[in-house]
Amino acid sequence: MIMVSRRPTIFRTAANFHHECGAYQLRAVVNAFGRDALPHELYWSDWMRRHDWSLPWLMPAVLRRYGIHAHWHFWSANSFKKRVFRALGGDQPVLFVIRSIINPGGGLHWISAWGYDEATDEFLCYDSKAPEAADTIGNTRYHADLLTSA
Repeated sequence: MIMVSRRPTIFRTAANFHHECGAYQLRAVVNAFGRDALPHELYWSDWMRRHDWSLPWLMPAVLRRYGIHAHWHFWSANSFKKRVFRALGGDQPVLFVIRSIINPGGGLHWISAWGYDEATDEFLCYDSKAPEAADTIGNTRYHADLLTSA
C-alpha cells in the first residue's frame, strides 16, 4: 500500500454538490499542511470564483499563497497510472480532472489520489461529491481502470 504521509484530518463533502470541486481539492492540500482556507478563497481571482473555474495551470500559484510548492503536468491516459504511482511514492498527493464518476454526465470534476492499494488495484481518493470522512486516506476508492476511462 502506498500512502501520502501528510493528509488532512477531514475530507469534506462539498456544500454545493455541483460546484467548487477544485477549491475543495486545494483546501485538502492546504489542510494537509496544517492550515485552512475556505473554498471561496482558493480561486485565482474573484471572477474565476464566481464562474467556478479552477484551471490546472493556476492551481500551483493558488497553493503558493499558503506556502505550498506544487506544479502541474499534462499526463496522457496511457501514462497516468505510472505517473500517479511515482508522485504518491514521492509522498505527494495528485489532483486531477476526470469526467464525474458520482454524477455521470455531470461534466469535468476535480478529485485527488492520496494512496494506492495494490491488493485491489484501487486509488484511495478524495472526491468532494462523496460522503465526508475523518482520519482516513481519502473518502472513497476508485479502481485504476475507472479513473483512466472516466
